[in-house]
Amino acid sequence: MRYRIHNMICRICGSNDIILDLATYNCMNCGNRWFVDGYEPTELEYLEMENEIRMNSEKRRFEHRVRRQDVMMAFSPSERFSKNLESDLGTGVPLGRYRYELGSLLLEGASFHEVKDVSIPAGCSKADFDAYIRDYLSSRDELPFSPSLDDWCKYLHASEKELNGIYESEPHVNISYFLNPDMIIHDVFSIVFSGRIKAAVDQLDEGHLDMLYENTAPEFCFEDYYDGNSYAEFFVNQFLNEEKNVIDRFFVAGKEKGQEFYNKAIEEHLSIIDTMMLFVDYAFEGYNGY
Repeated sequence: MRYRIHNMICRICGSNDIILDLATYNCMNCGNRWFVDGYEPTELEYLEMENEIRMNSEKRRFEHRVRRQDVMMAFSPSERFSKNLESDLGTGVPLGRYRYELGSLLLEGASFHEVKDVSIPAGCSKADFDAYIRDYLSSRDELPFSPSLDDWCKYLHASEKELNGIYESEPHVNISYFLNPDMIIHDVFSIVFSGRIKAAVDQLDEGHLDMLYENTAPEFCFEDYYDGNSYAEFFVNQFLNEEKNVIDRFFVAGKEKGQEFYNKAIEEHLSIIDTMMLFVDYAFEGYNGY
């Protein structure tokens, strides 16, 4: 349960708009977050804290406007692959930690041979390694949406023999993960529309603020809206209807325009990020300032 705390001051910005969320305090003004005194966080909780701080930094880009160049960064499969490393670690199983280690090395610029030399832990297999390399290459913004084996070999400085078992001769890479409705709301739209959400919250008086925080977290208002939370429905319909329409159009694009956009990307030899932006541009068509 989340509660507004009325006798706490943020050490970063001096705001008293503080929320107690389980074992952490959250400043709703600047995004600062800190653990309750005496609490001993786990490794994963530290990583989640760092991710929260990173997200708050990203939200500052959308504080006053929603521009296409910033939206593209938020939807970037490469960026989202990086952010999702904590999810791999958070599974608490050997495969999750193995995927986390592989992903960290790849993003640090390790060579294919360095990554390949990582010991495969008990309970994992060469197939898990191959799958993760495939996932990584399928998230690189600059690579073709419909890549050749040579494209992948050049990117990782690996031989065709080394990647032959990893590369799959398909019409295009699989980006369905980055179109997942539930994840796209939390991972992307909550950031892109964070400035609009804050502006809406600022219009509420103290009584309605308390009611808001008791019934839904503002940063999760779209998730709660689609889950049927009645207060989130009121809040979104009252203040964020234009933004809700963008999300709805993104869902429509994923369900009804996918094959059309995939065919266009293949025919025009688009990159992965440009393919993703076909869905995004469709969703934001007509949105003010985009």
